[in-house]
Amino acid sequence: MIELLSLWQLQSESVAAAQNVNSLLVIYLILALIINKPVLLLAYLSSEMIYQLSIFDFLVEWNLFAIECIIYSYVFNQLSTIKSKIACAVIFSIALYFIYDAHKYGASEGYDGYQTILYKNIEYIFTFAHIIFICSFISIERIRNNLRSFINSFSRLAVNSDYMLIYWYNVSKAIK
Repeated sequence: MIELLSLWQLQSESVAAAQNVNSLLVIYLILALIINKPVLLLAYLSSEMIYQLSIFDFLVEWNLFAIECIIYSYVFNQLSTIKSKIACAVIFSIALYFIYDAHKYGASEGYDGYQTILYKNIEYIFTFAHIIFICSFISIERIRNNLRSFINSFSRLAVNSDYMLIYWYNVSKAIK
């Protein structure tokens, strides 16, 4: 029974990780189309492909993290805003740490399969780093200004309408 529960937990974790990858892929696709920077989508796809495709099986794990560092150093040079460069540097530094971790401890070799806490949560750490990277492209000021102009235009329309004035009068009367 315990074996069945542990198997179910492993399957649910792998399904959750696959859903994170699919969601991030869609978000990166939308982001690349909106800001017209296909290098972001290409970097994410290539970093996912080096871990998933069997043609890279001959590489040691720390080599894969080194390739990812090279990819995101190129992306860093292509970015223009300081927020996105900092977020890209976070992904780069996480991959740099995992180069050290994988080189020192290995995937499950040596040290009786010892894995650090960060290495056990690698999918969640990279997912969170990619979410921060995606959020660095979102302009909060632009959203706030557009929302303000929408509310202002709606309120100007509502103030000039007799129907809205009567409605507000009746609502305020009913509240009292």
